Amino acid sequence: MSCRPSSAGMIDLAEAIMRDKGIPVLILQCDMNDPRAYSEGQIKTRMEGFIEFMEAKKK
Repeated sequence: MSCRPSSAGMIDLAEAIMRDKGIPVLILQCDMNDPRAYSEGQIKTRMEGFIEFMEAKKK
């Protein structure tokens, strides 16, 4: 989510989903409106790590 005011509470929500439902959640914190605060490589790495985690969890 790129708007900081809109993303307030996202971490709390993700933690509640993981705690209460056992569903893994990936939050990508970045500001896509400000290229200085966005790294495509960093986002890709986090997404790949999350996918690997999910695949390992299936086994």
